[in-house]
Amino acid sequence: MEFETTCLHYPISKILINNIGSMQDFDSLIQASNQIRNSMINNSVRKTFNIPENTLFFEHEGMEKNEVTTWNDLSIFYEGSKYTLSTLYQYLNSIERVNFEHIHTISVRFSDNYSKYENNRRHFFSQLYADFIDRIFDKCYNATTLELLNIKEIQFYIIKYLKSPRIQVIKKLNFNELIEYCKENQEVSQDITTQLPSLREIHFFIKNLAQYEINSHTQVLQKIFQQLNSNKNGKINFYGVLGPKDSEKFRQILMIAESNNIVTSLNGSFICNIQFFEVISSQNLFPTYPVNNVVSLSVSLYDKSIFQSFFKALPYFTNLTELKIELRDQLFENIINVNALNIFSEYVDLAAIQKMSQIQSFFLEIQNCSDMYEIKSNYEKSLDVKSQFAKDFCLLLGENLKTLYLNGIPKMTNDVGEFLSTNCSKLENIYLSILEPVSTNFIEKMETLKVINLKGFYKLNVPRNVKMFIIHPQNDNFSNEIGKLSNDNLHHFLKNFYGKYFKHSFRNICNTYMKYSVVFDNIFDWKNYIKHLDMFENAF
Repeated sequence: MEFETTCLHYPISKILINNIGSMQDFDSLIQASNQIRNSMINNSVRKTFNIPENTLFFEHEGMEKNEVTTWNDLSIFYEGSKYTLSTLYQYLNSIERVNFEHIHTISVRFSDNYSKYENNRRHFFSQLYADFIDRIFDKCYNATTLELLNIKEIQFYIIKYLKSPRIQVIKKLNFNELIEYCKENQEVSQDITTQLPSLREIHFFIKNLAQYEINSHTQVLQKIFQQLNSNKNGKINFYGVLGPKDSEKFRQILMIAESNNIVTSLNGSFICNIQFFEVISSQNLFPTYPVNNVVSLSVSLYDKSIFQSFFKALPYFTNLTELKIELRDQLFENIINVNALNIFSEYVDLAAIQKMSQIQSFFLEIQNCSDMYEIKSNYEKSLDVKSQFAKDFCLLLGENLKTLYLNGIPKMTNDVGEFLSTNCSKLENIYLSILEPVSTNFIEKMETLKVINLKGFYKLNVPRNVKMFIIHPQNDNFSNEIGKLSNDNLHHFLKNFYGKYFKHSFRNICNTYMKYSVVFDNIFDWKNYIKHLDMFENAF
């Protein structure tokens, strides 16, 4: 009997499947022959992993040697221990590759004051560190995102020397550092990112823009935006602190972005100031503020005034497809104290309602912190107000909606589920983290739903069309007992509990705690479930 035929017979096939340790092993196995590929498709795979985090974190604290020529001359901290770049790389090489396949992000903190380094020394330091980072991306073969955190002027020196084709997204970059780098390195400033062929997204932190001449660096920005645009899903993201004096300089940046037709996201607290929203909503009084390229907007609303200003400005974001709203407890305390319970109907006008109905991805997160309330009973009162707000938002959504994220909602009534089922006929992805479990038939009629993310184990009638179901347990006794089940028993429990059979099931158990369980039908979605986890893990 041929080897591959032997492998397909029980119990060898079962043993083979149970010992598949990684996605890479699976890919290698199904490519061995069509017979094995078909067997893997038809067999059920049930696995338990132990993956603490999806981010690999390193830190450089300071230079210890005046002469820097090799990896041996540079120190780095990893998991509380100090290494040189060489010894750490050797240590990581001793770990099986399967331990790195769930790593999505490489994060490096640079904690020294690098502006004190002589410029040539800074370049050589950066070249060595960039080479190390490139090698780490080779090891973490599913990682696509790099975070560079620093105190003073090193980020773009590092980026200049990065070459890894795996790097698609770079986060935590200080826009001010880009300007300073350009001043000190004018001859090479237009080639900062050109060695990164797959780079499609950059996240810039904005602060104190008023002190810089933005238009003097137009060519550098154009070169970066053009490179991002050359890759599929190219995007630039801005977040941070935007003061009243910075508005004109930020307008210049957005003008350059719009002239290069780069998709733009505005995220974080920096746009949550009344002055910014008033500028947006007063286009007839202010030189055109270019937000036509803004497709994603994330805001944190903390009082009545900012709530009103935001919804007045919302219709001016003409091409917005993704909206993320965080409602802070300060907002609800303010509403309760002044008895302004009709704030939603008062401030959300027809133009804002029409814009909400066009949104494709809607994320709503509600803070629930009782310590934020001076009068403790007001926290209990806030729960009903929050639930009503969540309902009001959901009832504004329309037929374009594809992704819905609801986190921290105290209560969600079944009529909202009925509305979403009827009016949001393209809804494919849903994340539910509701303090009081929704009714069992909340999603039952959502016929286009493909992926469910659920916080907590509670009964739901899962539609037949769902392809993947991810459960994030609460830290309670029930969840802990479920986490102790064998792979097979967990698989059967999920089938009976949710009334739908999924062929494959994975779970991640870290230090005896089950972080999540995922069930799905198509074995080739093995890789995709990580993407769906990441979609909601850092939603804000």
